[in-house]
Amino acid sequence: MIVPSSSRAFVASHNSSLGFTSLAKLSSGNLLAEVDLRRAVVSLKLRQTKKGSMGQFLTPASVAQLMAGMFNRLDLPEISLLDAGAGIGSLLAAFVAKVCQHRQHTSSLRVVAYEIDPFLIGYLHQTLELCERECEDVGISFNYEIRETDFIEDAVRLQKLNLLNSVNPTEFTHAILNPPYLKINAHSKMRELLRCIGLETSNLFYLIWEK
Repeated sequence: MIVPSSSRAFVASHNSSLGFTSLAKLSSGNLLAEVDLRRAVVSLKLRQTKKGSMGQFLTPASVAQLMAGMFNRLDLPEISLLDAGAGIGSLLAAFVAKVCQHRQHTSSLRVVAYEIDPFLIGYLHQTLELCERECEDVGISFNYEIRETDFIEDAVRLQKLNLLNSVNPTEFTHAILNPPYLKINAHSKMRELLRCIGLETSNLFYLIWEK
């Protein structure tokens, strides 16, 4: 994967600063190359203790492309994507790239991304801005929403209100995520939330993939 010169400059600036560089000022380059470069930078900055406590392992571009390549129904008139643990947006960017490259691409793409880490959310905004520009280049209307809340808590809340998969079962046409590699303590709030909707598991990763 060729890294644009503007991206190399991005790395240099990030070695001395935690500030963000606006994607609007970067060369369009390659969407996945730009996002994967940020993933590498962010991975170096994430503390090992935080990775362990939150199960944060950011998805490399090669894996993101592989996962996005498994989707079908990319020619729907309108596509809505759920990413329940977005990180900096590597997976959703791979999906957007796949949609844009599809011969008969959609006319409208909506992304809902969940992320609770304030540090990652800044990068996620940039990724989504770049995705928006990628879609504009091929004539796809793009809009997105970042939900700065825990997906499990929100899903349980909607389930209790009978709003999830009942009132609007087609809210999302596609979903993509790399679940946190996280053990769930038997007495944790998350475990209690899952029990109240009839789910019992000690590992968040297996719960999400099985469901």
